[in-house]
Amino acid sequence: MASQHNISVRKWIVLAACFFNMLFCAGFPFNMSVLNVELLRVFAESKAQTALVQSVTTGTLNIAGFISGQCVNKYGVRKIGMCGGLLAFLGLTSSYFATGIPYLIVSMGVVTGFGLSLSFVSSVTAVE
Repeated sequence: MASQHNISVRKWIVLAACFFNMLFCAGFPFNMSVLNVELLRVFAESKAQTALVQSVTTGTLNIAGFISGQCVNKYGVRKIGMCGGLLAFLGLTSSYFATGIPYLIVSMGVVTGFGLSLSFVSSVTAVE
């Protein structure tokens, strides 16, 4: 009976972890507009070019879903979830050293967006 209780607790922990992971993965790209004012001030670029950072992040998150799904099917939920988290971490960390908007488009937009996509798809798959 004790092992049955441990399995039940484990399921709830996985559910809670997936919930917070999906909250961050879906929430971060759609709420990056808060950073837009600061990006405009620091880099002194046009509003259109500065908005590309959020657009590319959100677009990469959504477009990379097919590739992320194939990776989850091939390598498993845990491996892809950890790789996605690491990739998002590396993208956000490298964004700290940004020297311009094109750098941010690649680091935060493409790298972080793809990492968030991997994490999001693995979380959705783990809950199923």
